[in-house]
Amino acid sequence: MIIRYTSRGIAQRNAKSIPSQLGNQIRFASTTEVPKTTGPTDPATSVRTLVEQVDRSSILASKFYPSHLQKHFLAIRAFNAEVARVPELVDNELMARIRVTWWRDAVQGAFNGKTPRHPTMIALSEAIHDPNVQKYGGLVEDHFVAMCEARESDLSAPTTPPTLEEIESYAEKTSSRLFYLSLNLLGVSKTVIDQVFSHLGKARGLTQLLNSVPFHAGVIRTTIPTPPDAQTQEGVKPKPRSGPAKPRQRRIVLPREYLSKHNVVEEEVYRKGAEAKGLRDAVFDTATRANDYIISARSLLKDEFNGGKVPQALIGPLVEATTATTMLQELQKRDFDIFDTKLMTVASGKGWRLPWNMWKVGISGKL
Repeated sequence: MIIRYTSRGIAQRNAKSIPSQLGNQIRFASTTEVPKTTGPTDPATSVRTLVEQVDRSSILASKFYPSHLQKHFLAIRAFNAEVARVPELVDNELMARIRVTWWRDAVQGAFNGKTPRHPTMIALSEAIHDPNVQKYGGLVEDHFVAMCEARESDLSAPTTPPTLEEIESYAEKTSSRLFYLSLNLLGVSKTVIDQVFSHLGKARGLTQLLNSVPFHAGVIRTTIPTPPDAQTQEGVKPKPRSGPAKPRQRRIVLPREYLSKHNVVEEEVYRKGAEAKGLRDAVFDTATRANDYIISARSLLKDEFNGGKVPQALIGPLVEATTATTMLQELQKRDFDIFDTKLMTVASGKGWRLPWNMWKVGISGKL
């Protein structure tokens, strides 16, 4: 196992400053906001601005990384946000595919020393070619490519609900790959640690799916206007939006097996929301599946580390998993009513719950 340990107490020192800096908002991939400005020209500042707008949980988690790696962590998250928000910026599937292909080619070019002149890609290239990161193996190109391929396949999602296998495969190619890239940054290389964060990636993917149910069902929780003079960072002006973002097609995204098991009728969900027959049971089964992955991850950590307390080098990735555990806790408190508008408030970190949970994990080193 190769672990680059940070200076003693770095997570604790970072954690102490968190309460005054947290309490903002994250967006999940399916409900990603369109940035309100074109962003500054400085790559590092541009990346941070983008992540602050669309993925606030990553801003919170970045505080638990060594200071010299924080900008690289945010560059990775910015790349993920850029690819995830493609469907929000263009309505045409062909154009969306072209856009995702551009990002895949861009990251491959960055690994080959041919970085496009784009703020996110310039910042990501710095992470890729940082000697301090490369010394411990460096970032793995395949993780970025897999993320792009998963997002592209999602552009032509069928109208029928996905199977549990399809959902977990997607989570492995997106959420788990982000965890792997965090491990790459920290110089961590061991099979059992990969297994831990594969489990946590699936758990996070399942909870993100749960959070996106109202969006895909056509129940919009937030209004995200697009300023008339806004541009994407690729220089392409998005389609003006006077109201909230809408799904490409209305559908129920819970696992097909659970919907069938509890006789959930889609049209009834559209009309009755959480009161639709069997819906809470299907949500419960999905949440239980996510929690099972968290339990498995905890078990592996206890076997690998005495009592499950991870070394300082793993604090950052472990803190990232707190979004999943927080979402599951809040969902249970609300009797698995996935349409409860307070869920987004809590899970997004807008209040105190998510920042507090992150701080506790950062201090204890335990999930």
